[in-house]
Amino acid sequence: MAISKEVFDGRAAWTALPARQKMDFGMILMEWLAAAAIQDAVYSNPDQYEEPVARAATEAGRLAEESLQESFRNQVPIESVEDVAGAWRIPVIVHPVCLECGCSDQDACEGGCGWAAHRLCTACAEKAAPLPPGSVVVAGEIRHEPSVEARNG
Repeated sequence: MAISKEVFDGRAAWTALPARQKMDFGMILMEWLAAAAIQDAVYSNPDQYEEPVARAATEAGRLAEESLQESFRNQVPIESVEDVAGAWRIPVIVHPVCLECGCSDQDACEGGCGWAAHRLCTACAEKAAPLPPGSVVVAGEIRHEPSVEARNG
């Protein structure tokens, strides 16, 4: 499946939920965050904590994440994350995302990339259609730079 040109808007999805569902999500999220905080403390200071703490926190995190995913599937309509063409709406938190490879400002392509156009990275733009001689990408736009001979001619 492809990446949709539309994004998943968590704020809009949250706002559409009834109060009881918000309460359930919030409670599970707090449990998951508590487990993650314990795991962070345990793994960053392993000499200060015993194995049972790490084991219990890991299981709490796993169960809370599983509950969050199940609640999401049961409470949030699939149309929120999948558009009419069947493409996935990527959460807005990682916006913009390249529609071709899925890279973002936080997760660039190997070797680096920038924006060639709206939602198209320079790495994918170069793969799809090599730039004509004398062209460069500047601030996300392809520009043609005349040769030295043409400028002096």
